[in-house]
Amino acid sequence: MSMLRFMPIRKDSNMRKALLYGIVAATLAAGPASAQSLTDFFKYAPLEILAQSPTLLNLEAQSSSKTAQSDVNVFDDYFLINGPGKLVVNFNRLLMNKGQVPIPGWIGVAQYSNHEISADLQDGLQKVLAHYHMPSVKAANVVIYKTLNTGQLVYDYSLQANPAAQYCREFLFTPATEGFQLGLMSKCFWTLEGFRPPPTKAGRLAR
Repeated sequence: MSMLRFMPIRKDSNMRKALLYGIVAATLAAGPASAQSLTDFFKYAPLEILAQSPTLLNLEAQSSSKTAQSDVNVFDDYFLINGPGKLVVNFNRLLMNKGQVPIPGWIGVAQYSNHEISADLQDGLQKVLAHYHMPSVKAANVVIYKTLNTGQLVYDYSLQANPAAQYCREFLFTPATEGFQLGLMSKCFWTLEGFRPPPTKAGRLAR
């Protein structure tokens, strides 16, 4: 007779959350990154624990090798800025925290839940490349945020025209309206160190 049936069940909400988090993380990481949709990973990942918040301000994906890619689904290095705008977290496909940096405050974008993400990120990249007639250019990263003025999610692709370039041009795509907009020049790849001085991505540090 198995002894498992005699083990008491602990009604501990934190334990249940931790177990669920582990199960979801294992499920999301079950296949190779190249076979898994980045869109689905971002949509279904339980990022609330990493963010220490139910909402986010920014969610970013890039390659851990810091090389631009033609397919965002192979991105395997991720960053988030939490809803209160007080914490930047670097994590991987297993939802393991690779490091975090507290920041004074991040403003200029609206809070959102990653579970709101639905439009395919690779499809968005292809539409940007077609719209701007750049079929061979690769993406160094993609950042997802919600605008304050429209309340819509924006996919912000940093495209690297030159593989040796440290700065990339941002191209914004709004899935809800199929809208396009040129963005700023910014660092091609995110690092935690980059958040210690005032950053200049899709928001800015509050003063």
